[in-house]
Order: sequence, then C-alpha cells, then structure tokens
Amino acid sequence: MCALFRCYSWRYKIIAFYHIDGMAGWEVTWNGGDGWKAEHSALGCRPFKEANPEAKDDACWTTSYGLCMKKQTIDLEFAGIVGDYLDDQRPEIRVTEWCGSRYDAGSEYHLLVRLLNSDLETVDKREVTKTLPADGQWHKVEKAFIIYGPGVRFIEYSHGGKDTCYWAGHFGVKITCSSVTVATGSGQDSSSSS
Repeated sequence: MCALFRCYSWRYKIIAFYHIDGMAGWEVTWNGGDGWKAEHSALGCRPFKEANPEAKDDACWTTSYGLCMKKQTIDLEFAGIVGDYLDDQRPEIRVTEWCGSRYDAGSEYHLLVRLLNSDLETVDKREVTKTLPADGQWHKVEKAFIIYGPGVRFIEYSHGGKDTCYWAGHFGVKITCSSVTVATGSGQDSSSSS
C-alpha cells in the first residue's frame, strides 16, 4: 500500500505514490494512445532496483503513444501540517520521482508541481520537461521549493508523458517512486498507511 504519512528526523513525508495502488487517488487528465498502465516489472528497460537499490520492487506506471497525464492534489492541513507553520516557517518542500525509457523507444517526460493557496490559486510552481533517449535508463528527478510566498495549503502534483515513436501499446515514459516531503525539524517518528 501507499505510505501516506511518514515522519523522519527533519522531514515529514506527506505522500509516496507507488504502482500497486494503480490509479487510486489520481485524476487522469490525459489518457492518450492506449492510456496509462501499471507494470509489475518495468518492461523493456533496466530493472529499477539496479538504479535505486532502496526500491521495494521494479514496478512502475507507463504511458502510451498519446499524451498521458495524471494529477493529485494534496491537502497539507489534512496531512497534519498547520497553516501557521507553513506561513511563518516556509519549510522546504521537495518532490522526487524517477523516470525512464525503454531500450527500443525514446520518451517525453513531464512534471508539474504547483503550490496552491486555499482558493487553489498558484503561489509557486516547478516544471520539468525532458526527452529521454531509447537507452533503458532511469533518471532521478528532484525539485525543491525553498523560497515561496505565504498561503500555501495544497500541493498539486501532475506528471506523465508519451513515447516518441508513436507505437501502439505502452512504450512511453515510465514513472515510479514519486514522493513529496516537507521539512519540519520536529524529530518525530511515526507513520500511517492507506
């Protein structure tokens, strides 16, 4: 299952997304080509555990020849992070995930993370767009919000892509181990799962 809350000595992991949940909790915004697919073993590329030995398995989401995008909106106060803390301390917010392509097909990868206020208006955003060669390799993507305005209450996490060959099936970008962490300095150590 997907670990929703995990506290570390100085970071509060809000949410970690894993393949075994399929599309649970996600809103599919583009489902082009043959759509999204959860793979139990990343087909056509290097095993993920070789790129990241800490990985639980080699599973991932994969896209098709038409653009596939999905998003999830995280309520920070529901996750236990008080608005006053966010406004006064403006803790570092870090997003991390891994993307890869197959050996036989290149891919396009897109990530958009927006910090939103209570009216769901953008306070700040980070965006990554990459064209990955047909090399079967995994790439770690990491973006941090260090300086941002007041009023952040939600995080909208959106990612996806497609293959560059326009082949039927699921030859597009592979995505796994997506996570969002917020620095707390709390020293807490607790966890919850869904």
